[in-house]
Amino acid sequence: MTFSTAQFGNQFDLDINNRYTLDQGQPTSTNPLFGNYTREQTMDATNRSYDLLGSYTRSFGAKSRREWTVLAQHSRNRRDNDYDVRQFPLLSPDFDNPQYREQSPNLARNLESTLQTDYVHPIGEKQTVEVGAKMIQRTVFSDYEVYRTNLSTGVFGLEPSLTNKFDYDQDVLAGYATYGTSLGKKYTARLGARVERTDLRGNFQNQDNEFRLTYTNVLPNVALTRNLKQPGSSLRATYSRRIQRPSILYLNPYENTSDPRNVSKGNPELNAEFTDNYELNWNTFAKGTSINVTVYSRQTNNAIERVYSTDANGRVLATFGNVARNQTYGLNLFGSAKPLPKWNISGNISAFYVYLSSKTLNTSNRGVVYSANINSGYKLGKGISFQMFAMLNSPRIQLQGTRECLQLRSTFEHE
Repeated sequence: MTFSTAQFGNQFDLDINNRYTLDQGQPTSTNPLFGNYTREQTMDATNRSYDLLGSYTRSFGAKSRREWTVLAQHSRNRRDNDYDVRQFPLLSPDFDNPQYREQSPNLARNLESTLQTDYVHPIGEKQTVEVGAKMIQRTVFSDYEVYRTNLSTGVFGLEPSLTNKFDYDQDVLAGYATYGTSLGKKYTARLGARVERTDLRGNFQNQDNEFRLTYTNVLPNVALTRNLKQPGSSLRATYSRRIQRPSILYLNPYENTSDPRNVSKGNPELNAEFTDNYELNWNTFAKGTSINVTVYSRQTNNAIERVYSTDANGRVLATFGNVARNQTYGLNLFGSAKPLPKWNISGNISAFYVYLSSKTLNTSNRGVVYSANINSGYKLGKGISFQMFAMLNSPRIQLQGTRECLQLRSTFEHE
C-alpha cells in the first residue's frame, strides 16, 4: 500500500507597453475612436496556478497482479488581464494630457477537482481487465469591466454594455473498461471504451436566462502491439476517439476593446471537440539511448477555430466557434541519449500538414506546421549542473489566415 501527495505552483507576469500612430487619411466615422490619432497602450497580465495531487495504491500480492488505485487532484488558476489606453491628437500629441482614456480590468478564475479510481484484474496468465471511473468538477468565473473617459469632461465612467460577470460550471462523469490479451509471443491487443456524460451551465449576471447543455458520448479505443526482435523495441498501431473541452481562453466572454478596430472575445457556448485519432508508433531503447517515431492521422469535424467578421463601423470582430473540419497528417520524432555519464541530451521534431475547411463560413486553408526543441544538461558535481534549452516554432495555420508565431528561443541555466 502506498500513499503520496504532490503540490505545484507557478506565477507568470507579462507587461507590454506600446505606442503607435494611426493616420488613415480622411476619417470614415465621426466617432473619435475611429479617427486619426496617436495611442499609447499598456497591458498587464498575471497568471497564477496551484495544484494539489494525492494518490493511493493497493496491491493484492505480486502473484495475483491485482491492483486498485485512487487519484485525487485539485487545480486553481487565476488570471488578471488589465489594459490602459491613452489617446492623443495625431498632429500635436501632448503625452501628459491624453485626449481620451480607457481602462479595463478582467479577473478570470478556473477551479478544477478530479477524483478517479481504477482496478486491474487478471484473467489467467494472458488476459487482463481494467475498469475505472472518473469525476471532474470545473468552475470558471470571469469578472470584466470597461471604463472610459467622457470626451468633454475627462471623467471616467463605467460602460454597462461592456461590463458583466460570468459563471460557468462543467461536470463530467465517466466510466471506462479495457480488455487486454496476449496473441502468441509477439503480439498483444487492447480493446476498450469510455462513456462520458457532460453537464454544462453558464450564467451572465446581466441576463435573466442561463444556458444549459448536456451530452453523453462513447469513446472507443483499440491497440495492437508487436514486440520486435531487438530487446526494448516494439511497433504499435492504435485508434482512439478523443474529446477536448474548450479552455477558459476560448470560453471567456470578456470583450477586449483596447484596439477599437480589432475587438476580441470568447464564446461561452462552445461545444467540446471530438477527434478520431490513428497512430503508428515505433520505439526502441538500448544502452541509455531511446528513439520514438510516430506517424498519425487526425480528424475533427467540429473543430474550434478563431472566427473573424466585421461590423457596420468597419471593426474586425474575433471570437471562436465550432465551425471547422480539421484533417491533420503528421510525423513526430523524439530521441534521448547519454553521450557521457554526466551528460544527457534529448530532442523532439514535429511536422504536420493540416487542412481546415468550413461549410458555415464557406472557406478553407491548408499548410505545413513544424516545431523542434532540444534539451541538454551536464552535471559538474557538488550540486552544480548546467541546463540548456532551445525551441523553434513555425506560424500556425488558422481557418482564416495564419498566426505568426515563428520564434527561436534558447535558455542557459546553472544551479
